[in-house]
Amino acid sequence: MDQSTRMNVVGQRYNYWNVIDDADPVLYPKGNPTIPHRAVVVKCVCGTVRSVLLQNLRNHRSKSCGCMKAYMQREARK
Repeated sequence: MDQSTRMNVVGQRYNYWNVIDDADPVLYPKGNPTIPHRAVVVKCVCGTVRSVLLQNLRNHRSKSCGCMKAYMQREARK
């Protein structure tokens, strides 16, 4: 897909992630390795910056860097 038809997601928020930039596409050896998967650079509310597949953000497979899971576990113990 060329740049003119891709949806701009920079600035959007997915759960605890904020999209800050596009990342290099990811190619997987399994399946069809010629199809690139779109990745984005995201920043968690705790400050962690990471590259995540956009499809994982949209499907809620990636919600945070792990900081919110730890926070929820601490709160559950109280």
